[in-house]
Amino acid sequence: MELWLVAVAIGASVALAVVTYIKRPEQRPIARRGAGYALIAASIIGGIVAAYVTTLVNGSEGIFGTIRLGQALTLGVIAGAAIGFAYASLNMLILMIGLWLRPSPSWAVGAALATPVILAAIGFGYAAYRAVPT
Repeated sequence: MELWLVAVAIGASVALAVVTYIKRPEQRPIARRGAGYALIAASIIGGIVAAYVTTLVNGSEGIFGTIRLGQALTLGVIAGAAIGFAYASLNMLILMIGLWLRPSPSWAVGAALATPVILAAIGFGYAAYRAVPT
């Protein structure tokens, strides 16, 4: 994956969040509530991923020998943080786009619920793309 593309996407997400927060003061409570929901969901998902990766990797054979619990826990925390950050970033992007279209107080919950659906659609689309022989 191109790293510059990820950096541009994160920069655009942050810029959109700042502009939305400044330009739409009447929607700040919705934005704060949505950010809270995004962080809660990202923390839960990151914790689940960290526990799963730690359990999966602990005791297996690596390049330099058997992977101990400390090494497995470090890898699990890094993987959980990466997945949690990606989930929160996508959730915040969905929230900010929604705040520009038709915001309502329930949109904060809607963005948190829409994020897994969008991730599944991206995953299925990529799998279908890779399944077609070239």
